[in-house]
Amino acid sequence: MLYELQNRVALHSLLGTRYFCLKNIVDGFSAIVRSQEMM
Repeated sequence: MLYELQNRVALHSLLGTRYFCLKNIVDGFSAIVRSQEMM
């Protein structure tokens, strides 16, 4: 039971980190696109 819970928490944090990295990349990309449109 406890082991399963730890596994779920580890998986959730892994997905969360991956989502956060992806979000940062998308935010940076859209910022670059926005600055290109300003020029």
